Amino acid sequence: MALRAPPPIPGVPEVRGLPVLGSLPAFGRDPVGFLRRIARDHGDLVQLTLGTHRLLLVNEPALIEEALVQRHRSLHKDALYELLRPLLGNGLVTAEGDAWKQDRRLCAPSFTPRHVATWRDAMDQEVQRWVDGLPATAELDLFHEMMRMTARIVLRTLFGDVEVDVRAAASALDTVMAEFVHDAQGRRAFLPPWVPTRGRLRARRAIRVLDDLLVDILAARRGRGPGDDLLSALLAARDEEGRGMDDVQLRDEAITLFAAGHETTATALTYTLLLLATHRDEERALLEDPSRVEAVLQESMRLLPPVWAIGRETQEPIALGSITVPAGIQVLLAQCVTHIDPRYWDAPTAFRPGRWLDGSERPRFAYFPFGGGPRVCIGNHFAMLEGTLALNRIVPTVSFEPLGPVPPAAIASITWRPSEPVPVRVTRRQ
Repeated sequence: MALRAPPPIPGVPEVRGLPVLGSLPAFGRDPVGFLRRIARDHGDLVQLTLGTHRLLLVNEPALIEEALVQRHRSLHKDALYELLRPLLGNGLVTAEGDAWKQDRRLCAPSFTPRHVATWRDAMDQEVQRWVDGLPATAELDLFHEMMRMTARIVLRTLFGDVEVDVRAAASALDTVMAEFVHDAQGRRAFLPPWVPTRGRLRARRAIRVLDDLLVDILAARRGRGPGDDLLSALLAARDEEGRGMDDVQLRDEAITLFAAGHETTATALTYTLLLLATHRDEERALLEDPSRVEAVLQESMRLLPPVWAIGRETQEPIALGSITVPAGIQVLLAQCVTHIDPRYWDAPTAFRPGRWLDGSERPRFAYFPFGGGPRVCIGNHFAMLEGTLALNRIVPTVSFEPLGPVPPAAIASITWRPSEPVPVRVTRRQ
């Protein structure tokens, strides 16, 4: 482990931090607010240190596109993704090089828009099951409910008719996500990963729970034969040389798809339903014209992006715009910054779904909720179908009254998720 951050990048404004710690304390207190402040104060490129890492924040869409598309071979996942390796193994999110290419080729056919559409009925049935279970009126934690609903959707599409302990899987994943924050942004960031703190031991126990569940699921699926679920497709997938996935690869991909496809959509739906509940004119417009649903979801993910930033690490010196970025630099591309940049968005902090329907043009990477380039999120079509189906099923059926602040207090973990329960009063529409 390096003892100090790499030297400054010539020609790039720098945020001065504390000795040794750099900007880690300020970043750890409020990552989203901190990044927005330094982008506002320093412009398209700004550098800082977080402990032993030097970070380059990139805020201009053309430079973001250059990093994710033209320079992608020289940019691997950053140091924070290594903290996810105990959970995700060498799945699509963490793999690099030839291993990632093989995984992507094997998984990609299952995530084309045509194949994703085959899960429409399963998604719709799980949303309807959740709606049917609601009383005429009740107070509930909206984020918890959305997590429960999306867990059922992703587990059903992943594993089909195999019985899965949804509560145990969701609880274990939640534990790992919560502990990630302490390793990424807190004092544990300075401890080697092998130091067994209480939080790390909790995370390891949670990962063992998920591993045990997957062992049982794989055995059950093999015993029942193929189905129309994603696990069956992965079991049957072969590359051009006829090689399939071994059990370790299957475990890593299944965990990755569950983790990536569960909390992100639950977070997006929670925020969208809260925004509609506090913008009744937009809610009425959606009720009158359900075709607006995609614009509503896009606008929600612009304002409150579940994936708030993407990190990469330079593997060699690269040109980015007019500067040269040395090897070993953490490059951060932050949706939470660019999505509300007033250069590209009128009234950037206002909830206006109509901006997606009025023909306005803006740079391609002014909006990138699923990333971009060769490593664009493989589940983007899945997430949009799930989100739009859920909204068009839920909004006409029930009304929500927030009982807390909107937006709710949030924590920038792997996702930008609510940090506390999200109380709402739910009432069935007449």
